[in-house]
Amino acid sequence: MLKKRTFVLLIFILVISSLLALRLFYIQVFNSYYFSERAIAQKSEFFSGNIRGDIAERNNISLLGSYLDPYVIVSPGWLMESEKKMLIENGLLKNSEVEKPVVLSVTQENIAVLNSLKGKTPGLYFYRKKTRYGPAAVATHLVGYKGQTGIEKAFDDVLKSRHKEIEIITDGLGQPIPGLSASKTDSIHNPYVKLTLDYKVQIAVENIMDICGKKGAVVVLDAETGEILAMASRPNYKQYKLENYLDRKDAPLVNRAVEAFTPGSIFKVVLLAAALEEGVTDLDEVFECTGSVKLGGNIYKCSSYEDGGHGKITLKDAVARSCNSVFIELGIRLGKEKIIEYARLFGLGNPVPIGLP
Repeated sequence: MLKKRTFVLLIFILVISSLLALRLFYIQVFNSYYFSERAIAQKSEFFSGNIRGDIAERNNISLLGSYLDPYVIVSPGWLMESEKKMLIENGLLKNSEVEKPVVLSVTQENIAVLNSLKGKTPGLYFYRKKTRYGPAAVATHLVGYKGQTGIEKAFDDVLKSRHKEIEIITDGLGQPIPGLSASKTDSIHNPYVKLTLDYKVQIAVENIMDICGKKGAVVVLDAETGEILAMASRPNYKQYKLENYLDRKDAPLVNRAVEAFTPGSIFKVVLLAAALEEGVTDLDEVFECTGSVKLGGNIYKCSSYEDGGHGKITLKDAVARSCNSVFIELGIRLGKEKIIEYARLFGLGNPVPIGLP
């Protein structure tokens, strides 16, 4: 009788063990992905941010000057009392922050204290976070600011993404999990905008404008294709210090390359083309410049006004010296209708389809 009971018990244990083994096999092999995702969803929290695409020039060089900033997650629950006291005394922790993890920026002021604990406690987790705009950013007026101006605004739908960049994985208590806390992106393809700018040309233009120190704008075009190789405006600004430029009277946030301004002497190109095309003058005609012209009750001065005028001057030299007196005479000969006609032929007054708002 005892042997029979023992046999039945062994059979029962064998059946139960087999069922458990089958269940474990099913969970680990067939359903492992499901349960691992559930475990992460229930017990983990992510320090993450939405990805925003890059803005690059024609050779894929970024124009943003992005860089990685050092941060540290302080987990008070993993610190010894002496370590907590040190951080509180140095102003890195508050007495009210001794329960939950705190994210701090690593600076010159706190790096010595943090480094004294680095590698000695699991309560500090160091990592780097990408800062979008940096001191090395170029073409700042063209690039603009996130969703507000420039390319950043015009292509906002392309640049912004629902994908997130996961920086830190934490457990249910908010503590970083060693080995899992690595930066990764849950996107196969990051969005970006590629411009026709040439980085070397852009840098050259900006350096020259900074040396000159004058207010204005420069646009460099490819004469054959019309592509924009460089676009710069001065005064300049830096996106990462935007608040410093908001109230300045010299309007550094204005992109003077695309804003509407009175054209000034550059309009003389239109007048010259119109006058030559209509046959009202030729390059060798001699004009008389007295330094000013009285027209409609107003006196319009030439750059030579203080010197008494250019005197006798050919149209060719008048172009070289930008003589106002001569070009006023050409305007009178042409009449306003012809001037407007040729201005429109040059594209003035028409929208320029360069992709900016």
